[in-house]
Amino acid sequence: MGLFLLAALPLLSLSFLMGAVAAEEVLVATAILAALAFALCGVGLLASTLVRSSILATIIAQGLVFLGLVVAPAVFGISILTVWFTGGVPDWIGRLQWALAVLISLAGLHPVSAAALTEVAWVSGLSLWWPEWPVGDVRVGTPAPWLVFCVTYSLAGLGCVLTAARRCRP
Repeated sequence: MGLFLLAALPLLSLSFLMGAVAAEEVLVATAILAALAFALCGVGLLASTLVRSSILATIIAQGLVFLGLVVAPAVFGISILTVWFTGGVPDWIGRLQWALAVLISLAGLHPVSAAALTEVAWVSGLSLWWPEWPVGDVRVGTPAPWLVFCVTYSLAGLGCVLTAARRCRP
């Protein structure tokens, strides 16, 4: 994992040296890559401790990654929209702010949407830590998508590594 990140840094740094991106963008991209690589390594280790066959461990790891990257955000997003349409919050503006804040935070659970929303925030001049997204006359504050992604995937990877280590104890 460390070699992967070290190999990617010169490519990221080239765009920084050419003047196309800022240093903050390179650091955010590196943080997203590090969190994703750590989580994927943790899932692979956990799957390897669950079964003895490497083929079955690969299938389990790919299934867990699919669940984490596709199924879980979709289920959470549909749940949030269902609550929004059923009127869990009394006023319309409050419901809109609440639903947008949660959906933007949930978008941080996927690496592509986290990176894209972070770039949108950066280009729009919003904060890289707590952007306040303008929606008409309302501003919706959320944690930065890259931050949500990095924290969530680092904790998930750590949980997988600790569970794998616990399963390997004699």
